[in-house]
Amino acid sequence: NTEYVYRVVNGDTVSEVYSFSTGDYDSSFSFAFVGDPQIGAGSTPEDIEGWNETLDTIQNDMDVDFLFSAGDQVNVNNDEEQYTGYINDAFSSLASVTTIGNHDSGSTAYNEHFNLPNESAEYGQTAAGTDYWFVYNNTLFMDINSNDLSTAEHKAFMEEAIAANPDVTWKTVIFHHSVYSTASHTNDDDIIQRRAELPPVFDELGIDVVLMGHDHVYTRTYMMNGTTPDTSNGVQSEVPDGVLYLTANSASGSKYYDIQAPDAAFSAVMDQSYRRTVTDVEITDTSYTLTTYYADDMSVLDTFTINKTTDEDVPGGDDDNQGNTGDNGNQGNTGNQGNNGNTGNNGNVTTGSNGNNGSTGTNGNNGSNAPKTGDQTSVASVIIMLVAAGCVVAVIARRKLTV
Repeated sequence: NTEYVYRVVNGDTVSEVYSFSTGDYDSSFSFAFVGDPQIGAGSTPEDIEGWNETLDTIQNDMDVDFLFSAGDQVNVNNDEEQYTGYINDAFSSLASVTTIGNHDSGSTAYNEHFNLPNESAEYGQTAAGTDYWFVYNNTLFMDINSNDLSTAEHKAFMEEAIAANPDVTWKTVIFHHSVYSTASHTNDDDIIQRRAELPPVFDELGIDVVLMGHDHVYTRTYMMNGTTPDTSNGVQSEVPDGVLYLTANSASGSKYYDIQAPDAAFSAVMDQSYRRTVTDVEITDTSYTLTTYYADDMSVLDTFTINKTTDEDVPGGDDDNQGNTGDNGNQGNTGNQGNNGNTGNNGNVTTGSNGNNGSTGTNGNNGSNAPKTGDQTSVASVIIMLVAAGCVVAVIARRKLTV
């Protein structure tokens, strides 16, 4: 509940004054999850236009605390025009969290543009950076650099992050190279390796949700027990435990891949409608809801909720017991442009159907590197001076701040 104003000073160049406000600091929050803006993969001006429209939708039609990108922010890892196209004016007031994709990985330009918290000193290293983690309210986010194929390194990193944050309610992993998608990359050798090695680790570590990109298609799995999908209740997949995997389609429209695995056993919902998508993720102490929208008109593509119970709710249970609810709409397979059938034209497949619009979350503290719940500091005013490469940023709090 604090408004901040700031400006950027670089030598004799002084920016205009920007502002942002933080919301209530409670256990409920939401964020927007997007896949592969990849500015420059198509026509750079058109990619930028599509990305800007998605960001406008997020700011005007969604009530989120930050934006999380699944990687490939740009197409060429050291192209400054493409980075300029990605870093929209929306980010003057919308916190941005990014992931190292394969198109980001080959140079230090990524780390020159994005400041990441709690970076590993030894795990997941490529030229662009390493694995990192942060806690936002009740959730531990672990972002692994999947360009490094060492499952052992990523497991060691996650074990350390989990040990450092034992009191979180939810554990979320984000990385770029989707292990459970249905388009052009689904049978790549490196994807098959990750699919065999990473899910058992996520299952062992009690991960709740895994968010991914790379394949430019929408795919949401059943609840997965290791590498085995639980299909006992159809796309609703109500099971006591497991891990949910979601692969986001393009957020800019720069590139789409046709579906190549329409009968993938792990897939509860898949869609390639050649439309930009954005997922609203709303998290409370007892529920984790993912509602995916088409960004051009905010119609619902898919929605799914994981409900977590506690020891008090289930006799003999533990905090990891989960019940899951699929979308509320009719279920079944729908081909392209309403033609009934399992497979649409040119690989367009939609499994499942639209559910009810998910509600947006309440505001939390803006900023991808939020302090953990319980860390409280009250100040009458705050001035933060960040000095990097000769650039000074001043942030001034106008009224009392509690974080």
